[in-house]
Amino acid sequence: MVASLLTLPGEILNPILLKGDFTSQDLSALSRVCKPLRPLTLPRLYEAIIFNWSTASSGTPKIHFFLRSLLETPCLSALVKHFRCIGGKNKGVRYAKQSPGTLWEEGATKTVEDGELVKMAKDMVHTADLPEPLLWIDALEMGNIDAFVALILSQLPQLQTFHLDVDFITNNRLIGFLFKHALSSNNQSSARRCLSTFAHLRHVGFISPLSEQSLPSRASVDTDQVMSLFYFPAIEILDLYSLNRRALFSWPKDNLPCASNLRTLNLPDCEVDEEGLKRVLSVTPKLERLNYHRQCDIDPPGGFPAPYLDLTILGKALVQVRTTLRHLSLSILFYANTALEVDDDRYHGISNLPFLFESFDKLEYLEVPFVILFGPHQARFPGLENLMPQFLRHLCLRDDMGTSTYYEWTASTCLVKIRDMLARRDQLAPNLESITLRLRESEESEWDEGEQDELRRLCSIAGLDCTVSKVLPD
Repeated sequence: MVASLLTLPGEILNPILLKGDFTSQDLSALSRVCKPLRPLTLPRLYEAIIFNWSTASSGTPKIHFFLRSLLETPCLSALVKHFRCIGGKNKGVRYAKQSPGTLWEEGATKTVEDGELVKMAKDMVHTADLPEPLLWIDALEMGNIDAFVALILSQLPQLQTFHLDVDFITNNRLIGFLFKHALSSNNQSSARRCLSTFAHLRHVGFISPLSEQSLPSRASVDTDQVMSLFYFPAIEILDLYSLNRRALFSWPKDNLPCASNLRTLNLPDCEVDEEGLKRVLSVTPKLERLNYHRQCDIDPPGGFPAPYLDLTILGKALVQVRTTLRHLSLSILFYANTALEVDDDRYHGISNLPFLFESFDKLEYLEVPFVILFGPHQARFPGLENLMPQFLRHLCLRDDMGTSTYYEWTASTCLVKIRDMLARRDQLAPNLESITLRLRESEESEWDEGEQDELRRLCSIAGLDCTVSKVLPD
């Protein structure tokens, strides 16, 4: 008698299904044609859900069908651990003339199935007592993708990670409403059907579409979409791309978050100023990695004053995590929102003395522009002995801003300080292993080939690895 696959013991069959080279189509077929295999294949099939607009060959992915599956078969919801939407909801829309980010064809009526799903979703909005129900219902009736994404998230009680391209969070009030509702007493203790509390959520990413990473983001994500994330108890990693100047992070005095599990905070292409960063870091007592890449629009819409970078406030923000921080990456980009030139005639500068890194007990990696590390003025340079963290292993220096605005530090004067630092390395940074120089991808860099070679020579004499790389603007 030929042995059946199902006669294999579970300790053999489970690894085959979990680690075998099965596509989602394979697992789906197995779950449908073999009932005994269904409870073994479904966890693998639903563990990680990805909707990819960038590769959608037949139009907008049918994300609303997935919501229907969750509503009709609630046991599937607990199987989803990871959820991601890739490509930007406006990039894969099937009908070019329809409203961006909608599921229904322009001018067409919903199918009977679509209508039934919308009714189920509307009933859920009322049953769960979500805030602004009319806004939800209007969005569902229009086939707004944002509404369906938000309701899918609301159905995933075991969710550990989710990543949304920034299109899905920009100007999306529904995501913010959902996060706030998850923390409300109504959702925590109501006898009604409760939505996810995101108690297991560890990693959240609002990320940039790859095709736009080299450009200023015109940051457009504000506080409502992200503040609640700092209250979720299991959060370890936050990747928050494109936060705008409205992301003030003014915590309620009687309900401060304590993101005690947060270890990594990435703020790329953001307009959050030093005061906002200070308020964020005040609630992250165990932060180990911080990437703060600031964009400053020198000609912002609405007539806001051109921003200043205040090193004193930046230092007060960072010192709150000085005993835990191991990795720190800072950069700053001044750009014009219009055709206005960024040049020496408009001084958009850095004020006050540089903050001192010597008290950062665990910092091993530091990436920082020269002008932030040394300060804007040579005459007020505080001295190398106060700048370097004692346990630093990797130093990455950037020429952010360079000639786009006036500063006194040139490549030659920076080389003088680097030479002095390496001469005193045993005292200042005895664990230092490498120096990296990141240059802007432009012909305006202060660093010519001769000066780059001099840096390599200095590092070679000191026994350090040296890398010179060119990067696109932040």
